[in-house]
Amino acid sequence: MPVPGGGGPDGAGTVTVVPTPTCLVYTRRGVPMHLTRSTLADLVHRAAAAATGEPLAAAAVDASQPIPAAVHVHVDALLASALATAPESAPMPTHLKHDAPRYLGVAGSFLLATQRDALAFEDDLGVTDKVGVITASRGRQRVTAAEYMRAARALGPGVALTAMADTVAATASRKRQNRAAERTLTFLDECLKEVDAAAATGVPMPVLWGVVQGGIDVELRARSARGTAAKPVAGFVIEGLGTGEVPDAVEPALHAAVAELPADRPRYAPGLSAPEEIVRGVAAGIDLFDSAYAVRTADLGGALVLRWRPEPETAAAAEPVPRHLNLWDEAFMRDRRPLVEACRCYACTHHTRAYVCHLLHTHELLASVLLLSYVRRCWWLDGSVECSLLDSPGCSWPGHRHNMHTMFLFMADIRASIERGTFEEEAAAFLRVQAANMSATLPPGPPAVFATPAPPAVPA
Repeated sequence: MPVPGGGGPDGAGTVTVVPTPTCLVYTRRGVPMHLTRSTLADLVHRAAAAATGEPLAAAAVDASQPIPAAVHVHVDALLASALATAPESAPMPTHLKHDAPRYLGVAGSFLLATQRDALAFEDDLGVTDKVGVITASRGRQRVTAAEYMRAARALGPGVALTAMADTVAATASRKRQNRAAERTLTFLDECLKEVDAAAATGVPMPVLWGVVQGGIDVELRARSARGTAAKPVAGFVIEGLGTGEVPDAVEPALHAAVAELPADRPRYAPGLSAPEEIVRGVAAGIDLFDSAYAVRTADLGGALVLRWRPEPETAAAAEPVPRHLNLWDEAFMRDRRPLVEACRCYACTHHTRAYVCHLLHTHELLASVLLLSYVRRCWWLDGSVECSLLDSPGCSWPGHRHNMHTMFLFMADIRASIERGTFEEEAAAFLRVQAANMSATLPPGPPAVFATPAPPAVPA
């Protein structure tokens, strides 16, 4: 789908073609964890090749080319910095003078900046009818919509930015949900006024996306979506989900919102990142999801084993098959198989379950690096100098995220089923298999107990 908002190599705002549905790469303060521009490019290229079964030559990885990835950033920290260093008379902080995509090293990607961190939902921040709240490392700061948009000028035109919103959890009362929806539409109108004023003076601005509120109230969702769809925004964020609501209430809320939104503009549903949530979201018409599930699984020592269409022997098995391996389990201490057999990511082709299990039990940071990614390093022949990861497209030793690689393949399989016209049938089969396997989220901390295959016999 053409997605408005994306930083071109020259910093100009473009319409980025992102294959949807897809997951946004999670970042902390705009930085993909253990991931550079070149490794991000390699990750996406290899996931695409694995999905088609085609071999991938090292030459196919070119970090100088635009990265066909979608990246999410929690915008509050960037805006707080801009507010501190950029008064109205000089709205461009020095450290962001090259616009946000190039500053963050993801020029060429679709970059969506929202006020919600995928791993840490916050509400009841003290938003009023006149001011919103942004959260940064130094605390919370109240801003008007005009101040919010003036600070957003520092991000440049290569960013898709959500309008300031009053976001509340789906479990809040109907009265609170209604107030949040009304405030959010008011803030959107004020943000659009700032965009028009900037356009009249030739000042480039981020591409604005609207926020749809309403919790799990179908009527409020539809009303908020209808009001937001009437505004000249480039995309929509269906907020407030994944915040403790009853899972069965999510689908009706999604369908109510999507029914009021135009089909030619993208829709993002933060908070929906578990496989079942993604599948149901795609069925409802959602285009973009966050990758919090993959990140949380890695944080707890889990390696994803997702299969859109299970193998025949797996489908016929009487015992449930886990969708992630708990590598904290001591059963893996002598298991010399790859993390996930048949996976083509770097971690699985170069390391074993036993090694990652050892890293977890010795509390080595490399464990989470391998489960999320592998940082690529290249050295000159004398071993004295490490080359620049940002400017070395010729390097062939790839960095790779196992869990994100798996999620990319999962989304590619969903897109392929949509193209084949078999999505509904395959989605129903997938949900049946997952219902028989395990819950949508991991237990709160290690060592968690999952169903794990027996390790191979160790030679005497």
